[in-house]
Amino acid sequence: MFFSKLFKRNDTLDKNMERHLLFAPNYLITTEELTRAKRYIFGGHSILVIEETSEGKGLYFVRSRTSKSNKFTPETDNQIHIGFQSIKDQHYIIFGLRQELTALQPGDQITFSFKNEEELHLKLELPSENFGESKKYACNLRAQISPEEVELFKSRLVHSYSAKKSDGKELGESELDKDFSRKLRELSQTYAFCLRHYY
Repeated sequence: MFFSKLFKRNDTLDKNMERHLLFAPNYLITTEELTRAKRYIFGGHSILVIEETSEGKGLYFVRSRTSKSNKFTPETDNQIHIGFQSIKDQHYIIFGLRQELTALQPGDQITFSFKNEEELHLKLELPSENFGESKKYACNLRAQISPEEVELFKSRLVHSYSAKKSDGKELGESELDKDFSRKLRELSQTYAFCLRHYY
């Protein structure tokens, strides 16, 4: 009897539950049908859309955990924004570049170092022109990634990144703070989940 009184449902408990769901990063809260598209709303304020157009299928973030666009920014330096997208059967990690990294061009390379000392080297390319009815993402450059590389971002924390020109000249290097690294992994988990189950 004591426990039933203690855990009896009330408005306060319901509101607390709603709040926990809202801030749970990878909890699918609801879906919405759009014209030729479906919107997936996750806890932590991530909103992801899978769109069907005459050009094919596309997946993009309308909002991520820390921004209204598909960008993530380490608070300690304002050099790189990271997001994910899919266009047809190709998957990409996308970048918005600031400060000295704006000198990066297609053909240059960015390397991610993970906590387990594994490294991932990615060749940069230009982003696609407007995919779908309007431009749904903002990025300077992108790099194609495989489903296995998506899984790497999903399961491992990124420790740092470095960038270099195609001629080998080092252009920038930075460690990621714990909060940014965790949010990037959570974004990767949401992206990987939608690729596997809905895309």
